[in-house]
Amino acid sequence: MVHLDQVLSRLFYKFRLPVALLCLVGAGFIASSFYQKSIPSPKKPESMAVDNVLQWKVVADNLYYVKERKELYLYVDLKASKAQKKSDRTPLNLSLVLDRSGSMNGDKIKYAREACKFVVDNLEPSDNLSIVVYDDQVDVLTASAPVKDKATLKKLIDNVHDRGSTNLSGGMLEGYAQVHKTQQRNYVNRVLLLSDGLANQGITDEKVLQQLARQKNNEDNMTLSAFGVGADFNELLMTNLAEYGSGNYYFIDSPDKIPSIFAKELHGLLSVVAQNTLLRIKFPSQNLSVNKMFGYQGQVKGDELVFDLKDVFSEEQKAILIKFTVTEPLTEDAIFTSTLTYDDAVTFQRVNASENTRLKVTTDKALFDRSFDKDVLQNIVLFETNERLENAMLEVDHGNFEGAKKMIITLKSEMEVQMKNLPENADLSRQYNTVMEYEKQVENAKTMSSEELKYNQKASRSSNYQIRKKK
Repeated sequence: MVHLDQVLSRLFYKFRLPVALLCLVGAGFIASSFYQKSIPSPKKPESMAVDNVLQWKVVADNLYYVKERKELYLYVDLKASKAQKKSDRTPLNLSLVLDRSGSMNGDKIKYAREACKFVVDNLEPSDNLSIVVYDDQVDVLTASAPVKDKATLKKLIDNVHDRGSTNLSGGMLEGYAQVHKTQQRNYVNRVLLLSDGLANQGITDEKVLQQLARQKNNEDNMTLSAFGVGADFNELLMTNLAEYGSGNYYFIDSPDKIPSIFAKELHGLLSVVAQNTLLRIKFPSQNLSVNKMFGYQGQVKGDELVFDLKDVFSEEQKAILIKFTVTEPLTEDAIFTSTLTYDDAVTFQRVNASENTRLKVTTDKALFDRSFDKDVLQNIVLFETNERLENAMLEVDHGNFEGAKKMIITLKSEMEVQMKNLPENADLSRQYNTVMEYEKQVENAKTMSSEELKYNQKASRSSNYQIRKKK
């Protein structure tokens, strides 16, 4: 029987232990290392239907711990119910921040105007909206206010024309300022940032821009979704702005897709089921340290991990994988206490639930070896593969096509072994197809034009982002 640290280090980091994985699968996975808790909405009048708002589970990769363990995983899966039909939805407090730089000429600015007007048409007087446009200068077309005179708003949008360079930071900060003016707790407070270029005016340092998005999110409770258009924007920056801003990232490869992508974002915003969602996981910090987080980034505060998940939308799924390093061997059972709190978007009442997950110390290695949870193993493979594919994309960015090709070939062959020995899984299949598609792109990278290569990089990163976000 193969020992655990061989399994984890070689299976999940180098993916080179098919025999061990086959042993694990053959022995059967014990899925008793998790709890699943459905949190009911607070009691409502009998005339109202009672439904579960959020379903969640916290899953250890193994129910047991043996002293040879050097690392372990915890997997969190949160799923929202379908939004109930109701006369009053959660109101929105939005700022549309639109790039009007010279590169937005032609179809880009045309379809961006169309998308903005679509947003206006779908808002109500209870919603607040501001519209900010930017090139090297930043202008507020309309300050944040209730949406009442839609015709006037759409006329203002029709008068937006391309010009100048790209002061992305100025537009973003003004968008936040407008949202802040009319910010309320039970509203969805979000900036929608659209750009087709690189930040070349105002604040251009990526780390500073990302920190601004994080600060506005964590301290001021304002979120941001980023829309990148065409081949010339910085997709790493736009993705990170959305990540740090607790919003969504979209790659728009063709201008005519701008309205439909905005419609997708707006559909989510109009179907909020939970707000101010906070997940806390208390772990034995005297024995474990947080090595890495996948899916969503949390903050480590002493012996607690805090994930500020903000708004959760109808039927949305959020997945988090936490990798711990064992700093001091466990001598007694370990307890992970998880607490989930949120505001029910229907009743506006605060909901709170918590559970304990126990990791049992054992000397029975045979018991340990047959007690892995298959769902967690699948997600470890998924998130580790996703990250390794991102690393290969960085090599292509740097012009190291041969290095990227070797990484992809190795990744693909190792993933094929894992998929043969793991139960069929739609997410893993989707990730594998993304790896396969990217392998073809890398093979042809040398013969691509600069424009084509940039488009392909953005499309591949967008696909990889969608997978790790379970979208």
